[in-house]
Amino acid sequence: MIDVGFNIRMISCYERIMNHPNDAAPRNSGWQTIRDAISTEIQNGVLKPGAKLPTEPELCSLFGATRYAVRRAVEALAVDGKLRVEQGRGTFVESASKLNYRVGRRARFRQNLLSEGVEPDGEILSDEIVPASPAIAQALELTEGAPVHRVLQRSLADGVPISLGHTYVSAGSVAKIGGSQR
Repeated sequence: MIDVGFNIRMISCYERIMNHPNDAAPRNSGWQTIRDAISTEIQNGVLKPGAKLPTEPELCSLFGATRYAVRRAVEALAVDGKLRVEQGRGTFVESASKLNYRVGRRARFRQNLLSEGVEPDGEILSDEIVPASPAIAQALELTEGAPVHRVLQRSLADGVPISLGHTYVSAGSVAKIGGSQR
């Protein structure tokens, strides 16, 4: 079933872009124009999280574009975290945009999130002292079975959980974790 309201909004958005008096854009739509039109509708709240986009042929018809242009635009928005493509189900507006997290030798959680305009936070869910497994002992350059803190922590972005993971720290190198004396 086609969402008529969405089609009208998309046609209206397309017409605004293609008929703008200062716009020298050609009448046939390139993928960037389609990407920008859909992105604008998402940013302005016209397309709500979870909303299903029209099918590829319907988008081609709405924008007077080729399938390649529509696919490229949808792919670009999916890479940006604005859309989610589900094989056999359709294309949906993502509920939260994905973060561009740079990973390198000195990746910093706080710096990465702040640069994206997101407030970083975290919480320790558990902390226990356990014997180091062979892999953990090797990574920490300890003897197998040496006491280590196994910390379960959750990282948050604007209050939304984005990761959950264990961190292992030599029990001899840390006096306390998460406010609990060891």
